[in-house]
Amino acid sequence: MMLSRKNERLPIWVIILFCSLLVATNFLVQWQLHFYWFTVTVGLFVYPFLFLLTDFTSEIFGRKKSKQLVFIGLVFSIIPSIFISTFQIVAGSLLAYLAAQLFNIHNFLWIKEKTNNKYLWLRSSISNTIALLIDTVIFSTVAFYGVLDNKTILSIIYTEYPIKLIYAFFNVIPLYILIKLYKKMNANKEFIPYTWNQMDFLHRKIADAIKKDIFNPDYIVGISRCGLVPATHLAYLLEIDNVLTIKARTTSNDEILTIKDSEPIIELLFDSKCVFSSKVLLVDAVMASGTTFQLCVESLVKCNPQIIKTAVVIDWYNSPYKIRDNKTRPKIDYVGEIANKWPDFPWEH
Repeated sequence: MMLSRKNERLPIWVIILFCSLLVATNFLVQWQLHFYWFTVTVGLFVYPFLFLLTDFTSEIFGRKKSKQLVFIGLVFSIIPSIFISTFQIVAGSLLAYLAAQLFNIHNFLWIKEKTNNKYLWLRSSISNTIALLIDTVIFSTVAFYGVLDNKTILSIIYTEYPIKLIYAFFNVIPLYILIKLYKKMNANKEFIPYTWNQMDFLHRKIADAIKKDIFNPDYIVGISRCGLVPATHLAYLLEIDNVLTIKARTTSNDEILTIKDSEPIIELLFDSKCVFSSKVLLVDAVMASGTTFQLCVESLVKCNPQIIKTAVVIDWYNSPYKIRDNKTRPKIDYVGEIANKWPDFPWEH
């Protein structure tokens, strides 16, 4: 699982730095630098770093928190910006800022979803490239219309945009560093690490409970992917030959705390007739909301087994996830351990 913190508050340092950069940009754009045949604003050298912070926030905290940061920056920068700059410049700056930042967040996360959470450099570069063009055109047109001649405005646009692009591409390197450092510094707040020895102990605990219950399943069904490891180990411990797989996905990607805004996919990777009138043990490594277990049990029930019992290695009882359709969280027959954070399994590394 990829680490994410969509339900945590934004760090205060991110908000302060973001607002400071935005106010500094609105102040510095009042001045232009003229170099022979082209003109740029001083704010050019500050503004692109805002995209570094929104990319970082989008990657770590998700869409809702990123938009929150953008609007916090808007509110806290309006008043000081009016005092240190002209109304027209402030209006152009904030209009361009909103349009570009909101597009950047949407495009960044859209590409992230389409690439299955891969290629951070790609989504950052593409989204920033388009967003910076939107920002440059809107700002230069609104802020300087009637103040500078059209030739100078066009000069600012076609000069600043390539420079901003250079910033955008070089921002990828500090973006990787920033994300890595933040995850490393906050890793222990996010999850509980488990070792192979701990997993072995919990698997044996579940196996002992099943034996004590005198339950002899004909089939063990592991929920792909994370449930396949405990399902296979339990099969050895219980001396069961028949291990089947059910594929389940209730989120658009593998991030922790990803918003469940996509239709769930449940697929039996076996002939449904084989579990007819059989005793089935459904196994997964972790249960959060219980939606996955609920949907998998419903799919198995259609196969008309004799009985279905469930086992989970870690029950994340206080997960922020809520079960779909406001149903009751399913009761699991065999639980290895109850945890209050997301488990970091050894097979995920």
